[in-house]
Amino acid sequence: MLLPDIDLLQSFVWIYERGTVSAAADTLGRSQAAISMRLKKLEELAGHPLFSRTHHRLVPTAAGQRLFERAKPLLLTHAGLAELFSTPGVVGRLRIGLPDDYALSFFTQVLQEFGALHPNVELEIVCSLSWLLAEQVAAGELDLALVTMQQRPRTAIPLRLLSLVWAGATHFKWSQSDPLPIAVYPDGCAFRALMTPILDHAAIPWRIAFVSRSSAGIQSSVRSGLAVTAMAQDTLPSDIVDCGEALGLPPLGVSEVCLLRHPAAENAATERMEKTILRHFGVRRAAGK
Repeated sequence: MLLPDIDLLQSFVWIYERGTVSAAADTLGRSQAAISMRLKKLEELAGHPLFSRTHHRLVPTAAGQRLFERAKPLLLTHAGLAELFSTPGVVGRLRIGLPDDYALSFFTQVLQEFGALHPNVELEIVCSLSWLLAEQVAAGELDLALVTMQQRPRTAIPLRLLSLVWAGATHFKWSQSDPLPIAVYPDGCAFRALMTPILDHAAIPWRIAFVSRSSAGIQSSVRSGLAVTAMAQDTLPSDIVDCGEALGLPPLGVSEVCLLRHPAAENAATERMEKTILRHFGVRRAAGK
């Protein structure tokens, strides 16, 4: 049995995540023809199509979905091993900030990978609101921060677009003749800034039922069945559901996660954590960085 090499799998994953050969080619710095040839070779090895072709995008087949679920972790492991063998042991202290709902969801995998590669780095993790974290990075109180802002800071590195949903308890009840009770973070929160104008535009009356600075407080109010809120679909706990369609609420769209770095944070620990985060999100560093 012939197994695909890393380059073929890497090209496949980028096509899967970007949706087109041209976008994958731009990301990898290769020609479209070269990436198309890699995809053709991989499909020949697999013995069946990995994507169905549409006018604008490549849509994964069932076989493509199965391959992606196995190939993505393999590529992350391969990249981590390459870094382990190419860099000396890193020591030091790293201060990183992020909203606590991110810390409880996708950032766990980043920590696992970083900790395995650099066990001698002391990590200080600060959980707070994004706009406060941005201020701490600017003041040099944090080396790095993952944030979601109403407007992306000029120096930020975009990481991922998050699909936002209306999150509620399965037993939440609401009469459309009453204002919609919502749970929100304090002023300055990007999710709060999205929710209320969208409700206003849809002529849906609303009222703030709960305000909390932590996701634990927001989720507690939602679990009580007394309010709904906006959450990233990727961070929904298992006991909170996307209730927007059932309630007839307007779509919330997307919000962007980006990475901030203090310009004076030039130590090896910060550099390695930034590389780990970018690799996890599938982001290539710009040339010269």
